[in-house]
Amino acid sequence: MDLLWQIYNTTGWLDYVGGLPSGPQRQANLHALYERAAAYQKSSFVGLYQFINYVTQLQSQDKDLGEADANVASDSVSLMTIHHSKGLEFPIVFVLNSTRRMISQRETMGDILLDAEAGAGMDYIDLDHHLKLPTPQREFVKQARVRGAFAEQLRVLYVALTRAEQHLFMVGAYDSVKALWDKWSLAEAGTEWMLPEWARLEGKSFMDLMGMALMRHPKAPELASVLTAYDDKDVIDFGEIRTKAPKQPFNFGLEIVNGADLRALVDAYQAMPLSEATSEKTGATPDGIVNDWRSVLQFDYQFDEATRATAYQSVSEIKRLFEDPDLAAGRGLVDGRIQADEFAGLRFTDETLPEPTFMQEAETRISSAAIGTATHLVMQRVDLSAGAPSQADLRALVADLVDQELIEDKVAHLISLSKIERFFTNSPLGKQMVAHADSLQREVQFSLLLDADRLYKDFQGSEKVLIHGIIDGYFQVDDEVWLFDYKTDRVTPETAAETLTQRYSGQLNVYAQALVAMGKPMPRRFIYAFSAEKIIALD
Repeated sequence: MDLLWQIYNTTGWLDYVGGLPSGPQRQANLHALYERAAAYQKSSFVGLYQFINYVTQLQSQDKDLGEADANVASDSVSLMTIHHSKGLEFPIVFVLNSTRRMISQRETMGDILLDAEAGAGMDYIDLDHHLKLPTPQREFVKQARVRGAFAEQLRVLYVALTRAEQHLFMVGAYDSVKALWDKWSLAEAGTEWMLPEWARLEGKSFMDLMGMALMRHPKAPELASVLTAYDDKDVIDFGEIRTKAPKQPFNFGLEIVNGADLRALVDAYQAMPLSEATSEKTGATPDGIVNDWRSVLQFDYQFDEATRATAYQSVSEIKRLFEDPDLAAGRGLVDGRIQADEFAGLRFTDETLPEPTFMQEAETRISSAAIGTATHLVMQRVDLSAGAPSQADLRALVADLVDQELIEDKVAHLISLSKIERFFTNSPLGKQMVAHADSLQREVQFSLLLDADRLYKDFQGSEKVLIHGIIDGYFQVDDEVWLFDYKTDRVTPETAAETLTQRYSGQLNVYAQALVAMGKPMPRRFIYAFSAEKIIALD
């Protein structure tokens, strides 16, 4: 505990975090940590090691110390139950309705009364004479329950009395000063400084108990004038009480407000014109209040589009928009933007997650996605420095990838090595890749920060969207950059151009913008369809 406070003072950490965003909340959390350490130090486990171990265990169980209430540390009024205030402290505390009955009548009602130690108690039913008579057993259990409830209320009262750092106000209402004194005068019972048990049990409220205790304070006789001013028929003698008073280093005062005076004050306020009453309290007219509420209920958030767009987006999710025929409006990304209202559900998700091993072993059919992933890996790893690879080179590469457990053996047999060979030896795109292997870049990861209005049509505002993706590859041809993307979709030579352009043109547009952001010129864009062995230029 002392170490924590020394760290706060030496580093100035409390002042530092106060200047950060949500500073008051950060400071409240630091104070809460100190208070938790102080409470922990009072337990049977003490020492820095034990406290660090305690916090570590909380973290391992995905628990934390909870966020402190920042309002506690600011100039504000907090309303809470006494139970909820446990562990908190405030400069000024009001305990309201302190004359409320402490023990509910439910504790002593019912056909059967139960107590953990006293057992069960019930009335005697005389069926012959139709009588219900109390029994000693029931009375014994009743008193046990009352004492148990009373003890619990004393603990609650202790919590209430110890929440104040500077001033404590207890507020309550008696029918008369006589009713007050009937309880408080029990302070003269007994010869010891502690009130006898029977006198304490006569207290029905927090105020009763506090009054009995305060009447034994040396300052109590000074309150005689306050009490007799409202009920001069009762002679209040503090003589006997004063001799039993312990010397306590605190001061207290008593203020009594007559019910008639209080009602007159309330009546005068209620008779005041509403406009005057509200302006006196809030500085606003009723019309102003209505307008304020209307502005809240009919509030039109000016950045509504931003709530329906994402801050982080993967290119794979953008690609899915083009694969879904129900989202045809999204193909506007060919022109650079997407209809935001029809694209509101788009969000970042990872690429297809790998299946668990036990599921893969049970799977008999190899998915086309697995074959496509393996084909991409071969295209990424193939060595072009010595020219176009032969099928023998490709088989050796695949075998090496299988040995490294990067490709499963059952998938390796389904990779069309002949099509990969023909791509490098026959297609103009493949030949150019081999010819410019020195500038070839493959599997290029990028993160692109785009203005949201460039991605979402009709978007208002200056927000940006972070897009993350991986480019299959690009290379330099004289002053041009050629951007390419392999596709293993099952398409025919006749439909390949239309189908793949419709599906992936937006994806390659984003790749092109990413290269431009890297300082490259606007690239030429190509899709190569392995199933149709066809090059599709998107220029």
